[in-house]
Amino acid sequence: MAGIGPGQDSTPDIAGKGAGRARSLARHPAGPFFAISAGLAMALPWLWLLPFDDPRLVHLRLGLFGFGGAAILGYVLTAMPAWTRRGPVLPLAALWMLFLAGRVAALIWPWEALPALLAQVALGGAVLAPVAAARLWARLPLAALPLLAGLAEAGVIAGAVSPRSIVLAMAVLVLTVGGRILPAFLAAEAARQGREPTAPRLPLWPAPVAAVLAMAWPPLGWPALMLVAAVMADRLRPVLRPGVGGANRMLAIGWAWVLPGLALSLLAAEGPAMTAAEHLITTGAMGGTIMAVASRAAMRRAGGGLRPGTGQMAAFALIALAAVLRPIASLPGAAAGWLAASGLFWSLGWALFLVVHLCAMARPAPFPVLSARRGAQAAS
Repeated sequence: MAGIGPGQDSTPDIAGKGAGRARSLARHPAGPFFAISAGLAMALPWLWLLPFDDPRLVHLRLGLFGFGGAAILGYVLTAMPAWTRRGPVLPLAALWMLFLAGRVAALIWPWEALPALLAQVALGGAVLAPVAAARLWARLPLAALPLLAGLAEAGVIAGAVSPRSIVLAMAVLVLTVGGRILPAFLAAEAARQGREPTAPRLPLWPAPVAAVLAMAWPPLGWPALMLVAAVMADRLRPVLRPGVGGANRMLAIGWAWVLPGLALSLLAAEGPAMTAAEHLITTGAMGGTIMAVASRAAMRRAGGGLRPGTGQMAAFALIALAAVLRPIASLPGAAAGWLAASGLFWSLGWALFLVVHLCAMARPAPFPVLSARRGAQAAS
């Protein structure tokens, strides 16, 4: 996944640089897909109250593959024009309608893999084809994520893939992508401020490898996790320097949830403790990182940097609070109020994010969409 950074969305849309400046955020992938992701996130805690035969499966399909899948598509499709100088083979409206059709199918027929898989294969092919045609082999792993997600979802329904393995795969994905984009965003911010960027001292690749080994081979668990902690600490260290803006601090906090999630999963056996670990990963690491990245599309551009608004910071704080409470609610003997409070804070956080995001969708999209301009003047 080399090269995932703030420059990846430097081409604003598939119609070209000049046209992108006049287009609203609603006509860029980050607009509708991040909105869909937030809408699905808001609904997740309350699916358990509906009369589904298997609410856990519905929760999984609309959570990891719906909420998470929409966020991945929003990010990858925003980055794609900078990679290929062209867009996917389908128009944006067709892409988000296909995605919604797949999620509706998952809601109506939760035990049927084929309807959602067909939609996901069409989406994945539309994203992957331009990257493969351009022979951008370094980009293929990221561009293949929508297609791989569809196959993984089908595997879960068929019983060939465990939900726990999907959660741990999401932790590794957040660890990998967050570990690349955080130093890139920090370096871009330092350059805009005339500061010397603090480059990571350790390579990133040992961290996801160690995380996989820790989960797959328990005797290596804690030594491997110590390596993950060292790599993460190396990348989080520059966040403590003066001058780091709120956008990058939000991203660092969201990304940092990966470590306690992985640690708790090592401590836990099957049962409530493992459920707590899984929710620490999904609510804290996945939810926090997605919100931190998606919020950037609607942030103010001021002084050459990104400035999160009060609503965005409040939304992120609510997600962090939900991430603290949700594992507690999974422990034996925990009162039902913990679960209700976590769900309420989670939904309120995403509702607040969505209000800010929808207001921004009517305005001209910033350029670049997910980072501030590299020059001294912020994008309008």
